[in-house]
Amino acid sequence: MPVIGHAVAGLAIAAWGDASGKIVRPERFSQRVLLLVALSYLPDLTAQLGVLSGFRGTPVVTHSVLFAGVASLFLGPVVGRISRLSFRHAFALIAVSMLLHDGMDILQSPRRMPFWPAPLVVNVGRWIPPTLQGEVLACLPLLGAALAYVWWKGALRRPTRRDWASLAVVVVIVTAATAFSDLRSRRARALNRARILAETGQYAAALELSETADAWPHTTPPGRIDYVRGVAWWGLGRRDLAEQYYLRSYAADSDYLWVVADLAALYASSDEPIEQRRRKAGPWLTILQDRFRTHPAFNRLVARVERALTRTR
Repeated sequence: MPVIGHAVAGLAIAAWGDASGKIVRPERFSQRVLLLVALSYLPDLTAQLGVLSGFRGTPVVTHSVLFAGVASLFLGPVVGRISRLSFRHAFALIAVSMLLHDGMDILQSPRRMPFWPAPLVVNVGRWIPPTLQGEVLACLPLLGAALAYVWWKGALRRPTRRDWASLAVVVVIVTAATAFSDLRSRRARALNRARILAETGQYAAALELSETADAWPHTTPPGRIDYVRGVAWWGLGRRDLAEQYYLRSYAADSDYLWVVADLAALYASSDEPIEQRRRKAGPWLTILQDRFRTHPAFNRLVARVERALTRTR
């Protein structure tokens, strides 16, 4: 997630003020900033609470347009009362905050599903760098525009004790988010390392590192950790566990080519009679042919399955 970017977005939305375009009164501007910065992290906060509760698909839900609308409806009266805005204006501020959060995530991370439950994957490439330094540079124009707007509307003044208190809370929020993001990055690196270990035959080490990658907090793509576990268990000769984790990976992301290919190869290379191997591998081979025919690795993966099916026991 764009850690600094979400905070800057909160400041920008606070500067925008109410829907009529008039800036909030200076004596309330620092409180508005605090509120909007906190709201700008809401999709990530609720996503991790869901993951901690055992719902692995929560991040997809909380980063959707549907969630933005529902959250705005429920939080609108609360935010309106705190900010002394009408429900319509509070709803607009929250909705814009949620949608801007989703939009920034899309610009930093590929393969997002903002229209959940519709299975439409959005991939526009990476426009916001994944590093903290690159992210800060990318968000400078937005920060500059927000500060210029605040100055133009006259909301800048000598800070009061309440202003300093609000600023301190904002600093705590951004610092916590930065530390949280760094920990997630470590989980992502652990997953990449675990996959390399599994692909190079170091299966026990891959399983151990997968536990690290699966620890909270992480935002790895759905099913990837289970896929690495499937590869490792297959390499260790535990086809039953490999099948279990492969199927879990497929259930989490049915568009992941490699788990489909491995399931087809797993069933095709078993010790069962050829008829049963063909029956079990057939549906996965069909999925490969129907969904991934244009992938550069398609011919190689299909040939792997067909070779396994031609071998006699």
